[in-house]
Amino acid sequence: LARWVELLRVKKEGLTLQKKLGIIGELLVLRDLLIKEFAPSDCIKAWNGPNGHEQDFLLNGKLIEVKCQLSSRDKIVKIASLEQLDCISGQIYLAHIGVSSAEQEMAGSFSIGSIVDQIIDLLNGDNYSIDCFLGKLELIGYHHSESDYSDFYVKSYSQIYRIDDDFPCLVRGKTPPAIENCRYKLNLASLAQWEISESAVLLEVSECQT
Repeated sequence: LARWVELLRVKKEGLTLQKKLGIIGELLVLRDLLIKEFAPSDCIKAWNGPNGHEQDFLLNGKLIEVKCQLSSRDKIVKIASLEQLDCISGQIYLAHIGVSSAEQEMAGSFSIGSIVDQIIDLLNGDNYSIDCFLGKLELIGYHHSESDYSDFYVKSYSQIYRIDDDFPCLVRGKTPPAIENCRYKLNLASLAQWEISESAVLLEVSECQT
C-alpha cells in the first residue's frame, strides 16, 4: 500500500518545468496569434502538438513549430528530428517565445490555468471545441480540474522565423539516407535574417484559405 501511495504521490506532482514551458508556448500561440485572425474552433483543430505530430500547428496548409524557454537562457532551441523543420509537407514557421517567472499581481502575468480559461472564453460556448481543447491538454499531462498549476509568468519576447531553403537546419531530404534520425540545437540569436512579423505570418496563412 505504501508503494502505491508513493507512486500516486509522485504522479500527482505534475508537470516538469520543460513540459510546462512547452504547454505555455503553444497556448500563447493559440491565444495571441492564431485566434486573433481565425475562428477559435479552427485553431483548436489545427493544434497538433498534443497528438505527437512533428509540428505543433497545421492551419491552411501552413505549419508552426513552437519553442518556449525561460528568457534568462541563451536563445538556443532543440530540434527533435530531421522532419521537424522539413518543409516537404508545407511552409513551416518557427515560433520562439521567452517567458520569465512573475508574481500573480504583476501586470501581464499569467498561469497555465488562466490562459486555458481565456481560450475557453474565446470559444464562446462551443462545447465540442471546448471538450476537444481540454482533451488535447490532458494528452500532454495537464488536467484543468486540478489546482496545482499555479506558477505565474510574463512573456518577455516572441519571435517567428520563416523556414526557407537557406535556413540553417538539418532535414531528411538533404541528409544521407544512412542517417535514420538526428537531434540538434539551433542558436536563434544568429538567425535574425529569417525573422518574420506576426502580421506577415497571418497574411501568408490567410492567403491559403479556400
